[in-house]
Amino acid sequence: MFITTSTCDYANGGRLELKSSRPGATGDQPAHVVLCTPTQTYDLRQVQTSNTVFILRTEEFQDAETATSSTGVCAFAKCGSMLEIHPQVRDEKSKVKTAKQILNGLLRVYRGPEDDPTDTSSQGFTKMSLFADIPYSIGECEAAWQDLMAFEMSKTCWQPHPEQLLQLWQTILEGATADGINLTRDFAMESLRLAIEELNAPEEMFVALMSYLCKTDRNAVSATLDRARMIEWVGRTIVAVNIEQPGSIDVEALYATWRNSLPENWRNDASLETLSQFCADSKVEKVKAATLKMEAEVVSALGKRPAKGRDWHERLKKTRK
Repeated sequence: MFITTSTCDYANGGRLELKSSRPGATGDQPAHVVLCTPTQTYDLRQVQTSNTVFILRTEEFQDAETATSSTGVCAFAKCGSMLEIHPQVRDEKSKVKTAKQILNGLLRVYRGPEDDPTDTSSQGFTKMSLFADIPYSIGECEAAWQDLMAFEMSKTCWQPHPEQLLQLWQTILEGATADGINLTRDFAMESLRLAIEELNAPEEMFVALMSYLCKTDRNAVSATLDRARMIEWVGRTIVAVNIEQPGSIDVEALYATWRNSLPENWRNDASLETLSQFCADSKVEKVKAATLKMEAEVVSALGKRPAKGRDWHERLKKTRK
């Protein structure tokens, strides 16, 4: 295997992993093996050669007659094929987005205290066992985990339902207002925990939400809300919760809810135009999700993915040959 300068440090003492998707996670597409450092993912390509290739290493040689030493090279192995590694050309955001899609299919959805995490029959994979089957580096998997506000509790990994996250955030806002905590400035995490202790929400979900909204480590003692990220997230989450309801969406009512779910000094950052765009985006995502679900049901029923519309052209070409 050729090790480039960007990965040689890991080869000299760090950790390299060979990873692939969980069987069946990619549908009827073959699972490809990738090489991962803690932060980067590389594609592998097998290279055959007709030449004899020796693997060399430097060694110190002693001359018995002159009692002197010299440095040389020694062949200790021979190989007939090699693996080349190539950094994935996809940008970081697209890789994290794909990792999020894979995690979406593996995480259990937390809908409230009725999802009893102590029930051993519901226990699933731990966080690191999930990451082991996602063909991206630990760093890229962690970024996807943070974006989903996922959390691990009682050996089960959860993704909070938008309604649970919105209820938790609104309770945080109400508790902070009642206790005189200014969320537009730096605040202590412990003070917010005390403000919502009656909600009965998992501690892990609270930490995951605040870590996302503050762009901070989950073990942080104090933090500051990321203003732009928090305001957009609240708006999109309100839309996500209400778009599941039957009937038409009252955008003006959602706009009022959005403003009331923000710290008072930041409410003017919410706009009706932006909220309308959130609604349009959510409708597109809902259609995509429904299409993917229908396709998955067809694959499950047929045992294979249905032929694409242009396949008959290829079959016709073959019969003419």
